[in-house]
Amino acid sequence: MRIIPAKPKPKPKPKRGAGSGGAGAIEVVANPARLARKALVMDSDYEQAAEPAIRRAERALERVRERHRDGLGDAVSTLARLQAEWEAQPRMEAPRLCLYRAVHDLRGMAGDLGTPLIGRIATSLSRLMGFVAAPAPALVRAHVDALRAASRQRADGDDPVARVVAAELEARVEEMIAQEVGSTS
Repeated sequence: MRIIPAKPKPKPKPKRGAGSGGAGAIEVVANPARLARKALVMDSDYEQAAEPAIRRAERALERVRERHRDGLGDAVSTLARLQAEWEAQPRMEAPRLCLYRAVHDLRGMAGDLGTPLIGRIATSLSRLMGFVAAPAPALVRAHVDALRAASRQRADGDDPVARVVAAELEARVEEMIAQEVGSTS
C-alpha cells in the first residue's frame, strides 16, 4: 500500500473591482486539512495482504468476547436488582432512570459480545422504559426473566422458543407504545 499525496489546488486569485483591498474585499483561505489533499492508492494485492490482519483481529475479538461474556450474567443480575427496586417504587424517577441506563448498557454490551438475542430483548425493554410513561410491571418483569434465561442458557437467535418469546415481548411493547401515543393525541 502506498500513500500518494495529491497535488495541491492553486489558490484562487482575489477578484479585483470596487472595494479592492478595502473593507469589502473578499479573501479566500483554503482549508489545509482537507481530505482531498491526500489520496490512498491500493496495490492489487491489498486484499491478500490484509487477510492475515483480519484473521488476527477476528481471533482477538473472540478472545475479548469470551473473557467478557461472564460479565453479561453480572449485568443481567444487576438489571434484575434494579427492576425490583423500580417495581417497589414505580412512580419514582430515580429507580426508573437507573433501570433504563442499565438496560441500555446491556443492550450495547450484548452487541459487542455477539449475543443478538440478549440485545434484541434488551432493546425491547429499553423501548418500553423509554417511550411508555407507566410501563406494566409484569411486562418489565417478563423482559428481565427472559434476559436471565437467555444469559444462563446462552440461547441464540436461532432457537425457535427464544425467537417466539422475543417476538411476543416486542409485540407487547409496540402495543403499549401505540396506546401511549394514542392517549397523548
